Amino acid sequence: MGAITLNAVEKWFADVQVIKGVDLAIHKGEFVVFVGPSGCGKSTLLRMIGGLEDISRGSLDIDGQDVTDQPPSKRGLSMVFQSYALYPHMSVRDNMGFSLKTAGAPKAEIDAKVNAAADTLKLDAYLDRRPKDLSGGQRQRVAIGRSIVRDPTAFLFDEPLSNLDAALRVEMRHEISKLHQTLDATMIYVTHDQVEAMTLADRIVVLDAGRIIQVGTPRALYNHPGNVFVAQFIGSPKMNVFPCTTDTGNYTVAGGRSGTCALSRPATQMGIRPEHITAGAAGSGQVDGTVDVVEFLGADTFVLFDCGAAGPLNVRISGDAALTVGDIHGLSFDRAHTHFFDADGVTVTDCALALRVARRQSTLAPTAKKPEGARAWHSLPSSPAPAFSHPSCPFQTPNWSRRSTPMPTATTPPMPTRLRRARSRPRRIPPKSSSSRRRVSNAVS
Repeated sequence: MGAITLNAVEKWFADVQVIKGVDLAIHKGEFVVFVGPSGCGKSTLLRMIGGLEDISRGSLDIDGQDVTDQPPSKRGLSMVFQSYALYPHMSVRDNMGFSLKTAGAPKAEIDAKVNAAADTLKLDAYLDRRPKDLSGGQRQRVAIGRSIVRDPTAFLFDEPLSNLDAALRVEMRHEISKLHQTLDATMIYVTHDQVEAMTLADRIVVLDAGRIIQVGTPRALYNHPGNVFVAQFIGSPKMNVFPCTTDTGNYTVAGGRSGTCALSRPATQMGIRPEHITAGAAGSGQVDGTVDVVEFLGADTFVLFDCGAAGPLNVRISGDAALTVGDIHGLSFDRAHTHFFDADGVTVTDCALALRVARRQSTLAPTAKKPEGARAWHSLPSSPAPAFSHPSCPFQTPNWSRRSTPMPTATTPPMPTRLRRARSRPRRIPPKSSSSRRRVSNAVS
């Protein structure tokens, strides 16, 4: 139980479309994280899955059953909100068992499920306390426990750690990860914190402006972003992206020097993460930069270089760095971790590098077996990139930024879901009362 499938789902508010044709398959027991900037539609999409928002177009399947028009109570899902939503006058025990009590469950069953959830969440000692006597992390665990006792098909988390301080967020992140391993349940988690996304997720769904931009494992999104948006959104600090020019077998950094590459098509931008840049003597590497800002964080030091036409570049140095503001250094890029993007921001494959990576993975990593009945790991259709011109690259990569078929342009919003339900139901004519029948008979006579 717990497989969820979204089929061309759309959401309209009057004539404004906020979710624009989302296709996604979430497998049983998977931990999927929706991440994106504010206003991208991640919370709206989660509420549509939970039934708190109507689906304007498309369909939603849970375990193979179409639940598009089903109310939240019929979907078997449990939602944990950003606010704890606990009853202040009830004890922890009563808060956790309230949903079962209203459903008419026997007291023995309620006690057994509440005690089991409290044991899992380490809340045994707090069952007789009220919410005001708990810390923020303990209140959030009570909210999660209230969901566990219902034994739901899947858990939906809407930014549950946003109200906690940094230390509690780390603690609760570990608790949620262990809870997923213990319950082996399907979980969908919404956050704008990429650290939560990277550490919790089996797969990350990156959204922007109501569309899925890329789906993949945290490692895949970090090492192989499909476009500039994903490259700079995933990772902290974000990837350095700067202008460059390319020709046959070479690239040139704006205001810098040249290097070798074997690109499938021309690129206009180059990307490199801060940890893949090395500072050396002036005149070395791909570009020279002047130290502008030095940030010492203990285990790491972040140095911001002003590289002229290439713009500011952030460099991550392990430990302390003896660099002084105003010094000039040459910056060398790790050839194995460079990224190229075209004028539309879509990733351009370096064929020679991709071939080496593929050969290394084929010799070191075992082939993963796809779960029975599961879709491809990236459920969003993608269009193939143009044929590669470099002979050493035997394969193609998809263009993550576009669908295989163009999205239909909707000129008018769809009919509201409640109106569709009303029109689909047969019309019932209520029987006349005895008094109305007497009035009709008297009128006839």
